[in-house]
Amino acid sequence: LNTQRQHELVACSGLLYDGVDLDKQSGAELPKKCTAAFTVVIQGDHQMPPKFISDLATTQRVEVCKTEKAALAYLVAILQRWDPDVLVG
Repeated sequence: LNTQRQHELVACSGLLYDGVDLDKQSGAELPKKCTAAFTVVIQGDHQMPPKFISDLATTQRVEVCKTEKAALAYLVAILQRWDPDVLVG
């Protein structure tokens, strides 16, 4: 909860795997290495640990957005690019 006692999105991360058949595989059977990883961080009035973004950027792609709306648009764009079917239905 933020200072106005409303929920807010601070960050979102994802691991993307290629070639996973959800009808035949369970979560325990995912490949050992993901195809891509990403993190979206919203730059706001909340406090992040020192060097959080720079440390995270050493291992994966980090996008810093100014608003929640921009972060959600980025997240949807990433999902749409990797698997257009994920948003259908």
